[in-house]
Amino acid sequence: MVATETLVFAGNGFRCPLTQVAERLGAERGSVTDIYLPRWFARSLPAIHVPLIGLAGFLHARNLRTRR
Repeated sequence: MVATETLVFAGNGFRCPLTQVAERLGAERGSVTDIYLPRWFARSLPAIHVPLIGLAGFLHARNLRTRR
């Protein structure tokens, strides 16, 4: 699921596909929630999380290979 979501996100130019839906429904900036984070940090979340997900996948694969 994470890989699929990442591919959809990347395929949409690193912009959430639901942003367009939110803007069509009246949101000013495509955001319909307030996550109570500073704006600069909220904008940087994909850049922070994608490498962490990649690292987790790498470590998981490495651990699976060493078990055999």
